[in-house]
Amino acid sequence: MAKTGTTFLQRILVSNRSALQAAGTVYPGDSPHSHFRAALDLRGGTFAGHEYQRAKGAWAAVTREVNAFDGPAVISHESLARTRRQDRIRAVKDFDSADVRIVITARDLGRQIPAVWQENVKNRNQTTYAEFLDHVFDERRRAKFWRAQDLVSVARRWAEQVGSDAVTIVTVPPPGGDRSELWTRFRRACGLPDLDYHLPEVSDNRSMGSAESEVLRRMNACFDVDLPWPRYEARVKRGFVIRVLSTERRHGPLRVPPRWHEATQAQAARQVAQLSAAGYPVVGDLNDLHPQVTDVAEPGPDEFSPEQLLDVSLHLLSEAALLDKSAVHTPESEPDPDGKVTRLARRLRRG
Repeated sequence: MAKTGTTFLQRILVSNRSALQAAGTVYPGDSPHSHFRAALDLRGGTFAGHEYQRAKGAWAAVTREVNAFDGPAVISHESLARTRRQDRIRAVKDFDSADVRIVITARDLGRQIPAVWQENVKNRNQTTYAEFLDHVFDERRRAKFWRAQDLVSVARRWAEQVGSDAVTIVTVPPPGGDRSELWTRFRRACGLPDLDYHLPEVSDNRSMGSAESEVLRRMNACFDVDLPWPRYEARVKRGFVIRVLSTERRHGPLRVPPRWHEATQAQAARQVAQLSAAGYPVVGDLNDLHPQVTDVAEPGPDEFSPEQLLDVSLHLLSEAALLDKSAVHTPESEPDPDGKVTRLARRLRRG
């Protein structure tokens, strides 16, 4: 599932692809993006409105490699949690082996809810945090959020294809623990060999602070509507966000506000109870899925004053100005359209 440590796990799998194969397990593909493209191809969709040409045929390529390998294989991508029924049927039938198992990583909703909104903002969304929360907890309709984040539903949908015994839940450990514990749990759930794995030192998917998230949300309104997604992804999501926005917090982290604590805890309790009753194998502890909420009074992204956001923006601009271009993995840069910074400052002053 998205925002459950999948980037961290996938980086380990990519870094150790050769060692895994030598030990008898294949992690198919020839690039870090192979499984993203395969999942996109399986689901027959686009991402951020962009059609990835290299995704065409990617699922078939991955399954061919798996079927040609004499041994177990691991395919990992969070978007597989959002598949349609026909996609899941195809995903299982396309493998020669009848032994298809599903491993689902899951994290408590107290961290998931703000992380999903923040990821939406990094994907160019302009919905405010308050609007997002209202939508998530609107009982009158089934929010899009729950399609991918209702752990009970995701597990049930896959269990319909492979059986409950073949669906394993891996819980993300509570914050503050050993960062390698998630990998240890995932490795055990997948039955991966005991090797001297190389673990990445720093995650490229770190969270932004509450104020930095709001600055990016407002920045999104400043970009031309016809700005191609690949350029935004390279320059903003993979460049500015990772190298500047995620490196320092001028204010606190993004949290679920106290207004929604009771609803968040109730949803988590429901999921834990239903998962326990379903009897899925669990690596970790289902109690890890109970949110650790705090009543610390910290302003949410919608509560910062224009002056505070302007201060954060100027600080970020100063960091960006000193950024070593060689550290940014982006295409050759082009000048930004005139007036972007001026318009951003004007918007912040207006609130």
